[in-house]
Amino acid sequence: MSVEISYRDWLNLSHPQRLETHQSWRVYRGEGEAIVQEAADRLQSTDSRIHQTRFGPYHGGEWVIYAVVDNHEIEDCRGIFDYGKYFQGFRVFFETNQGFLPSPENITWPDPDWSRGHYRPENL
Repeated sequence: MSVEISYRDWLNLSHPQRLETHQSWRVYRGEGEAIVQEAADRLQSTDSRIHQTRFGPYHGGEWVIYAVVDNHEIEDCRGIFDYGKYFQGFRVFFETNQGFLPSPENITWPDPDWSRGHYRPENL
């Protein structure tokens, strides 16, 4: 069992240390849930274009954050992350308030890995 840490301690970790800690959590047993909840809440408060956030386990036992934005603002939201596609140690997937992302051909992806992301329409 991993040791729970405070959010303040989480923020004091380097990005590689956050990844290592995150990988040690048994996500399907709820380990790290308080940390990802706090990160999701903070993400929503960082930018008024984010209307809602939620979080959940992703394949392989990784916490991820889902951010809901307006369809016409999806491209503008790519600049709000600290390590490319991470926010305070968690990967973020965007949804629009009209459903999943618009056609990937109409989006400038923040980095090449986003183009293989979970919410590509052909992966649904």
